[in-house]
Amino acid sequence: MGTVNEDIQSALNKHLSLMTPTMAIAWENKEYVPILNTPYLKTWLMPGETTRVTLGPNGFEAYVGVFQIDCLYPIKQGWYPAKAKAGAICTQFKTGTLVTYNSVEVRIIRSYPERGDVDGPFYKVPVSIYYQCFSND
Repeated sequence: MGTVNEDIQSALNKHLSLMTPTMAIAWENKEYVPILNTPYLKTWLMPGETTRVTLGPNGFEAYVGVFQIDCLYPIKQGWYPAKAKAGAICTQFKTGTLVTYNSVEVRIIRSYPERGDVDGPFYKVPVSIYYQCFSND
């Protein structure tokens, strides 16, 4: 069993990997070489400050942060494919969704697509997924 932060990332990664149809995912700090003209997703976790929310020897801490997913699609093919995938990701991680890993429960607070932009040979639409987790481990 990992730390709470490791379990949070594992829970979010696992939930993303359950999406269908499947497509290549460049996981954080894993080697991935993009293939021209082939869409893929790119992820990383941006944890926020952990806050103690109850007192006592078994007090709870609140873990918050953002799970970032970039939808990367070939340029010059319009906005629709990347934004449609971003919308599907927001549906997969809709407000209130609960994901778990090693009994650590992570609640999705909100998710939304951000502004699209050209990133080299790809058109990128980032999706920000805000999460919260309470633990006394």
